[in-house]
Amino acid sequence: MFLHRLAITYRVLSEFVGLLVVLAICLLPQLVYSLDRARSITQFHHTQWTSKEGAPSQIVALAQTEDGFLWIGTSRGLFKFDGVKFERYKPPASIELPSDNIYALKASPDGGLWVSFRPSGIGFIKNGKLDVVTAPEQLPTSQIYCMEIDGKGRLWAGTHNGLALRRDDGGWDEIGSEWGITPRRIWSMFTDRGGRMWVAVENSIVVLGPNDDRFQETGDRADIVTSFSESPDGRVWRSQYRGFIKPVAFPGNGSSTFGVNVSQTFGGVLIDRDGALWFTDEDGVKRLRYPENLEADLPQTDDPRLEVFEIGDHLSGPFLEDREGNIWIGSPQGLNRFRYSYFLPHRASERYRNMTLAADPVAGIWVGSSLNLPLMHFDGE
Repeated sequence: MFLHRLAITYRVLSEFVGLLVVLAICLLPQLVYSLDRARSITQFHHTQWTSKEGAPSQIVALAQTEDGFLWIGTSRGLFKFDGVKFERYKPPASIELPSDNIYALKASPDGGLWVSFRPSGIGFIKNGKLDVVTAPEQLPTSQIYCMEIDGKGRLWAGTHNGLALRRDDGGWDEIGSEWGITPRRIWSMFTDRGGRMWVAVENSIVVLGPNDDRFQETGDRADIVTSFSESPDGRVWRSQYRGFIKPVAFPGNGSSTFGVNVSQTFGGVLIDRDGALWFTDEDGVKRLRYPENLEADLPQTDDPRLEVFEIGDHLSGPFLEDREGNIWIGSPQGLNRFRYSYFLPHRASERYRNMTLAADPVAGIWVGSSLNLPLMHFDGE
């Protein structure tokens, strides 16, 4: 009996140690690797969460707070995701959310999260506490479509009537001609690594430098700019609803004579830390490995340089690249993630079954099949 118990204990400990090793291996790529441009989009590990896995639907906003949690804003509530379980956010007792319909999310450098609600109201979540503002006199005069934090740490709100800047006392200043901007509908905002804040205003784009007190017109005319993203070379790109994805036309932002002509895109755009460009359209997720090589070129959506990952889902939601380099994409049906994988698929002909492998003494492997098919050689490419 003692030896039997000892054997069970040893087996349990062995399985526990093995589990720790597996967890360490699984976590290591996220800590070390990003999504290498040398790999195709099909060589990344893709995970999809839908209602079957407990994911929320109708995703309109994504944000990652300093503690690593992913926050998901939907038209049906605010959710928190730890990589395994989706948890609907419940406010502290005696506090009621203005609405379950979320407009936008913005993580703050101090570990908090700003939330704007439809049709009105704004909240700030930090350390388990929630501050909510619903009084009209303490809010911008119209609904907050988007939020951004500039190079000085100030919170800005993009509304139907223009820009609003949050004061230290919690109130808001409506921004007008004194800032060099005409109050108009704001579509999107973005702060680059240099502290410049880019704002899509109705049919134009303006920029505010980190040390400036007035916005400057870029001269870039574009209707419905859904999002911005910055490439590793410092260029800021913008995406248009059913239009072009290209660098913003502005001195010092590089050439804007090239880009991607996207006729059916509905979501945003993301340039990951390795420089690959991601976007979505009716075909699924698309990726361009080397957008900087498109000088004086304008590929269409069927260009062979555009990789396609068909998900069978109409992806029109937001993009987010987390601190580990994983790419997250929201959609009306749920959540998608692309991450690094140790295992690289190499596609053989569908006719090959019951395969056997042998190492080539020089390089690569030989692949044979019991179905009496010709030998194949894989060299790693």
